[in-house]
Amino acid sequence: MSVIFNHILTRISEWPTAGLNSLIAESECEGFRFVRRAFDDWHSGTNQFSHEGEALFGVFEHKRILAIGGINRATKDSGRLRRVYVQREERGKGVGKHLVQHILCFAGGYYSRVVLRCDTDAADSFYRALGFAQVHDETQITHVFDLRSMLNQQVAFGHARQPDLPMGAPASPETGRSRPGFSEAVPDSPAIVPSRQ
Repeated sequence: MSVIFNHILTRISEWPTAGLNSLIAESECEGFRFVRRAFDDWHSGTNQFSHEGEALFGVFEHKRILAIGGINRATKDSGRLRRVYVQREERGKGVGKHLVQHILCFAGGYYSRVVLRCDTDAADSFYRALGFAQVHDETQITHVFDLRSMLNQQVAFGHARQPDLPMGAPASPETGRSRPGFSEAVPDSPAIVPSRQ
């Protein structure tokens, strides 16, 4: 568990039904159905982010959920960033940036790269500000993040806390819980926006 901005970032092991209904409603009002799909997939057992290298994380303020996002295995070496959504009133405050950075650190224990698919200009800008590169030659992937490259940058600039932990790794691959000594490694982005996954 990590504390950011008086919020708690933690791995979700049981679906937070009470806190998530407002996030589902808000995302649907914006035309995004992927938070609802995350709910449906979780309850049907289709995707509970429960395989090795997979996790679903949430940012909470008391019992209210402010943001959600997870990682699924795409291939042996690739994770797929999924279901990232930040509540409207929390965008631009660093909540989404910290959530995605936390997921990338978790993913570093399993993958060499993380891919995603988004279809809005705002999401494209957000992910590029976090260090994702655009992909133009694949239909199911729009962005990729090279975890090996980020680890090399962290080590070169002395930010890695322990050699076995990517990006100064706040997350333990086993638990997804933060470890002491985490520092922000991703620059602030101008806006936190949802992406379709």
